[in-house]
Amino acid sequence: APLDEVELDPGEETLALKFDVNDDYGIAALALVFRTPGNPKEQRVKLTHDEGRSSKGQYKWDVAGLKLQPGQSIAYFLEALDNDTVKGPKKGLSRTQTVKLYSAAEHRRAAVKAVEELWERLVVHLADRMEGPDRDSAHQSAETLKAGACIDERGGMGAGDGLALAGKLLLEPDAPLELA
Repeated sequence: APLDEVELDPGEETLALKFDVNDDYGIAALALVFRTPGNPKEQRVKLTHDEGRSSKGQYKWDVAGLKLQPGQSIAYFLEALDNDTVKGPKKGLSRTQTVKLYSAAEHRRAAVKAVEELWERLVVHLADRMEGPDRDSAHQSAETLKAGACIDERGGMGAGDGLALAGKLLLEPDAPLELA
């Protein structure tokens, strides 16, 4: 299944779009339809397709020519017209997808936000642990120990989430290493 959003590195100049179109009346026309940032008018690129009822192919879209800035995105879809000469041509549309130009600043902000959220969870856990019902040695019971075990379990999940986040951040090309 195609991805809903594709993120391109700034150096990438083309995006390969694969298509598989079929219609019982045959395909009359096929086009890539998109809008560039700041321009509400749809742009169309006619795509070559096989004659007949079905067509498979690939189009190399020159996204470098769109002059996207880091973080900008373009929504696009494919549009097909059929050869129905009885009731008139009908239009079929693919699912709308998005291509976005990679933004290092955006990725760094997301990394900082994720680490801040984890940090907040860990601070809350520490407070819960320090004030837990099992901290009073004079009133320990099976119930208070069980409540403390639940707090410890949440802490263990927080630690696991921290390791998972660190692993994810290490895969990011521009994530600050001090966050991982």
